[in-house]
Amino acid sequence: MISISKFQNKDQASSYYQEENYYQKNSENGFFHGAAAPAVGVKNGQEVTKDTFQSLLNNTHAITGEALTKNTTANKRAGFDVTFSAPKSVSVMMEALQANGLTEEALKLREAHERATQKAMEEIGKYALTRIRNEAGEIERIKAGIVYASFQHDTTRITPSGNIDPQLHTHNFIFNVVSYVDKNGEFKTGAIENFGIYKNKMYFGQLYRNELANNLKELGYKIEFTDAKNGFFELQDFKKEELKEFSGRSKSMRALIEEYREKYPNTNESKLLEIINQDIKPPKQEVEREEILNKNKNRLENIGITKERIEELLHNREKESEGLKQAKADEFIELTARAITETNSTFSKEEIHKDAMKLGLKHGITKEELEEAIKFNDKIIQLDNDIYTTIDVLAAEKYIISKVMDKTGQLYKDRGKIENFIKNNYDNMTVGQKEMFSKILISDSQFMVIQGDAGTGKTYSMKALKEFLEAEQPNREIIGLSFTGKAAAGLEEDSGIKSSTIHSFLYSEAKDEFKESKERLIIVDEAGLVGSRQIAKIIKIAKKNNDKVVFVGDVKQFKAIAAGDIFAEMQRRGAETITLGETLRQKTEFTKEVVRLTKDQEFDQLFSLLLNSNKLLEEDKGELYQQIVNDYFEKKGDLLIIASKNEDRKIINQIIKKKNNNSNKSIKITINEMQSFSGINKFFAYSYLNTTINIGKIPNFKNGEIVEVVDTKDEHTLIVRTERREEKELDLKKYADDIVVFKKVEKEFVVGEKIVFTKNSKEIKNGEIDYIKEIKEDGIILLKSGKSFYCHHYNYFDHGYAITDYKAQGVTARNVAILADSQIASFNSFYTQVTRAKEDLKIYTQNKEELRANVSKKAHKSSTLQYLKGEKNEHKRNAAGDFEKSGSYKKSISEHKREIGNIRKERLRFKELIYRSIEGLKSIIQFFSQRPQQQQPKIETTTKQLLKENIRQQRFQELLR
Repeated sequence: MISISKFQNKDQASSYYQEENYYQKNSENGFFHGAAAPAVGVKNGQEVTKDTFQSLLNNTHAITGEALTKNTTANKRAGFDVTFSAPKSVSVMMEALQANGLTEEALKLREAHERATQKAMEEIGKYALTRIRNEAGEIERIKAGIVYASFQHDTTRITPSGNIDPQLHTHNFIFNVVSYVDKNGEFKTGAIENFGIYKNKMYFGQLYRNELANNLKELGYKIEFTDAKNGFFELQDFKKEELKEFSGRSKSMRALIEEYREKYPNTNESKLLEIINQDIKPPKQEVEREEILNKNKNRLENIGITKERIEELLHNREKESEGLKQAKADEFIELTARAITETNSTFSKEEIHKDAMKLGLKHGITKEELEEAIKFNDKIIQLDNDIYTTIDVLAAEKYIISKVMDKTGQLYKDRGKIENFIKNNYDNMTVGQKEMFSKILISDSQFMVIQGDAGTGKTYSMKALKEFLEAEQPNREIIGLSFTGKAAAGLEEDSGIKSSTIHSFLYSEAKDEFKESKERLIIVDEAGLVGSRQIAKIIKIAKKNNDKVVFVGDVKQFKAIAAGDIFAEMQRRGAETITLGETLRQKTEFTKEVVRLTKDQEFDQLFSLLLNSNKLLEEDKGELYQQIVNDYFEKKGDLLIIASKNEDRKIINQIIKKKNNNSNKSIKITINEMQSFSGINKFFAYSYLNTTINIGKIPNFKNGEIVEVVDTKDEHTLIVRTERREEKELDLKKYADDIVVFKKVEKEFVVGEKIVFTKNSKEIKNGEIDYIKEIKEDGIILLKSGKSFYCHHYNYFDHGYAITDYKAQGVTARNVAILADSQIASFNSFYTQVTRAKEDLKIYTQNKEELRANVSKKAHKSSTLQYLKGEKNEHKRNAAGDFEKSGSYKKSISEHKREIGNIRKERLRFKELIYRSIEGLKSIIQFFSQRPQQQQPKIETTTKQLLKENIRQQRFQELLR
């Protein structure tokens, strides 16, 4: 675990040292470290004294007393603390070893923690900056070296129960002084800028845990995940109940969570725990370590952690093969890159390392091993300093941009007929709608983009287009595609164009790859939500069939969930674009003005309008929930409630459900609630317990079948039960992208209730909202829309009083209530929220100033294309491969890299074989050595062979080096 404090002034930091210093009576002294140590008058590894500590707090040289920075005032920021804490099981194990006289083994654990801490601090030092003024007089940020004082402790403060628990941790106080080399090659000192350190806090914490796991595994300890999502572990040999015995402060802090949540309603749990920690922190007491040790020994024995058990644990330790470990690093780096590029085209070094380290935590995989894995991976490309992508994403985005300006024949050439059709049938269209209609027909661009603001009537123009082509070109097929089933259904209903999801279209095209298709007009609606890989596949299909494709969307709404910002990139890079800006959806002056000011990003005027109209309410979350619910009933349900967070959506639905309390006929049913696992979390089997899975195209399974998770085989493999009661294995590393996960939850539904559907079926689309009109005895539910379904067979729905803003994209309502979480707000989410309203809207938030600041920030999606500029990147542009011909990529991209990687894999395989051979021989000798003397065979030859093999291994390793 890692914690980073705020900056402290000299007085605060000085008292920190005084408080920590009581440990020195037990010989736990502090030591200086860091690249800047010589520049400030101390040495690496030098013991901390009160005078040297105070000198650096004052920003003065520890020997000469000269000022190190310009500002040495009393309230100057003196530094900040970075603390690394070992898992509780490591602390308990070390305490048990010390208490039972196994001091050498205890020291090994202490050193394992300290080496991991210093490794993490070494990495932190690379992110320190300082500001200098360059020759042009401008402020410039450059890298600098840090100096810090480390204080290692192995117990907590006294707990409410009067105990002092084992807790191995190290405080690292980073001083607000850094060193750097100026343009003349001279060493200089300055103040630290630590934004990069705070930003990458989670990365540093994971690096520490993986380094510690590696050190523990080298000692032979076995570890297990306790929280795969956040990358936490414990030693395998301790039960949760045993560790709770030595977690007194944690228990007392968590007991106060609800009380503090009422005091600080808008504060997340980790921040609440920080506040509680400060509030209940008892003063440190001078205590004899020996006394604590004796007391803890009794506590350990009382719960069964005896000397005999500890000795047995030590005896059963075993190490993992180096070859196996590096092979795992290769596998996990590839899995991580695959997971990240599901949603982002590019990723930083910190992102891929942090997530790959979580996957490799159980194996103790380190940053260095991951760096080597990246170096030899032929699917990962470095675009810039510490920025990477995968070869398939680069190829897809490069391919799209190479084709978006391609030409093809016009759909229709007679402008006069086009103008007459509009005049006679659609003269009510806006100028933008008419231009969209006409240009799609007469343009010779094969690929076109419609950038249409929310509510500008894009679908109405498509309806006109369908009618015209049906009359003039009845043989031409028009296809509508959209990212979601609900949007596809909406497009078909409003325009009459037969529509489907992009996923089902691509699946159908791949299935009938050799089928000849006539030239088609393909409309891709909500194109801003579509990722680069899918767009590339659509374009490739269009090139094969000579189809014309029109991409319709709005860059101001939500960005694609999948990798890339390709809809915006197509507009930036020359695709023929038609813009629709005249809003038709809003019907009142108020909603029109709100949307205009939002679109024009005039936020001062916007928030003044909202406040003056009493349409912006600021309260804590609990009050906001109640106010929204009151407004819902006041408007008799004629209110679309949009929430930024799914958690808020659930709470509002529960409150309305409870308050509704009507006596209409009801039914209790176990529904399937969709579960979302983002990034690498989808590869951890523990995440899937107590869920059901909708299977996609996976070998040995029926496409579309529902299976139940019954167990896990290992951390990445599920045991599932099929509809035929067969148990099968499901490898998440291979097939996590081909499944949809649901959790069973029992809920009650009443006639008249508003519901939202969460999965496509033949008649019902994911995201569709409807009302329960009637519940039949046999479980058939009739809907207000006229549709019906059997709820014991199709149970993918939920209460729909409130929906998330993402689900709301494409929805229109007369009145809208927006619960805008100020902490996660952005321009894109806010714009999507307010443009849903036709007549009235109201915004509810916990912090209007924070909301105002965050809605001015646009959501950013990365693209590989921004790194492909200039001659120096010619090799990267060529590296995109031949997407068009094969759908795969030129072997020449990374042939050299691949060959080296293959040699390396062979090397690792041989090392693994040697390791397993020697381990096997050792096991045989150990087996026979434990038999009675008279039963032992002569094993002189085996011993000689073993020694010979050891020598061979040593020589082989020298050769490898």
